[in-house]
Amino acid sequence: MPTSYPSDSRLARELSSAIAASERRIIHRALREHHGDIGATALYLGIHRRTLELRMRDHSLRDDAAAWRTEAGTPGPRSAKSA
Repeated sequence: MPTSYPSDSRLARELSSAIAASERRIIHRALREHHGDIGATALYLGIHRRTLELRMRDHSLRDDAAAWRTEAGTPGPRSAKSA
């Protein structure tokens, strides 16, 4: 007989936290490898650009991406439009 667990169980919280931490590490590493280029990173990860942007917001990675673009001399989206 299957046992059901409440969604707020300790195990569920631990799993959710572990998944979030892994996702953040993977996105962080991919952004760094692609010098903060969100389009290239999304393509590399096999996800839509908007999905990556939302995940970056969730994991507070926007500033990191901007810093890597600056270091690489790559303009951000607003800079490219105004040029």
